[in-house]
Amino acid sequence: MLPLLREAAARRFVSPGEQWIALTEYEADTRIADLVLARLDSDRLKRRLHTAPRLFSRSELLALTVVRRDRHASLEWISQAMHMTSKTARPILDNLTAGGFVDRNSGAFRSTLRLEPLFSRIIVFEAKKAEWRRALVQARSHSPFAHELYVAYDEYFARRFESHKRTFASEGVALIGLSQSSEPRWVLKARRRRPDSFALLVASERLLSRVLGRVATPLPQTRLPNAVVPSDHQEVRWLPEPPPNYLEPLLSGLGPLEPNPPLPQAHWLAANTTTGSGGQQRRGSKDHQQNSDSGSMGSRKDPN
Repeated sequence: MLPLLREAAARRFVSPGEQWIALTEYEADTRIADLVLARLDSDRLKRRLHTAPRLFSRSELLALTVVRRDRHASLEWISQAMHMTSKTARPILDNLTAGGFVDRNSGAFRSTLRLEPLFSRIIVFEAKKAEWRRALVQARSHSPFAHELYVAYDEYFARRFESHKRTFASEGVALIGLSQSSEPRWVLKARRRRPDSFALLVASERLLSRVLGRVATPLPQTRLPNAVVPSDHQEVRWLPEPPPNYLEPLLSGLGPLEPNPPLPQAHWLAANTTTGSGGQQRRGSKDHQQNSDSGSMGSRKDPN
């Protein structure tokens, strides 16, 4: 279902002159999103290359949002705002100071960096063959960083989802019916959301890390429901191809990251690529099931 959904989303949202990325199995704070479509803000990324050509961990992002830019603040005040002890916050601030992103004066700290979300629009998709309630719960969990939320389902199970359209509409979550034999059917319009500013910063950093094939802050898989080993079907695709050449300086200027296994090599996808050109159709690790959420689309009749 994911390759079909990715192609449908690209045709609907990607406009000429825009640079988007499509990521499968994106690791958010509490769950793994089946598909994320994110529009890159090229101007912000270019500014980032000049001011901070490296990835930041979640704790560093938190410090940079807490530390004021107009005046110095004490370590005690900063650590309280970060909800951690001074002993924990101090190494984070020292590391940012060494990188030139924070100024230290007599034990007080002031930020010298203005961070901006690098992606101006983030659209999250949950794909479920038949389980409407589970799909809705998982889609809602991504609301802190998403501008729009969608749930995709097999057209053979359309009645299960569309009988609850009022519930989805009240949550601002749109519906998409998918079939191998017909065009996608966009049933509801997603409500445009205002993401939490810090959650959006964290999401932008993680998206960028996936683009670069690195992970700045790995999500402990044991904290996920039904924790499993990460899938080998995580993909990053540019819409349209190829990726912008100004990403190269960032690759060579990355700061030290926590050790992580390398992600699979990225594949590039043109906006007008036909369905099925590249990528496996096997579902990701989060919801790989033997019954309701597996198998080919339309393989059996909806018993309901």
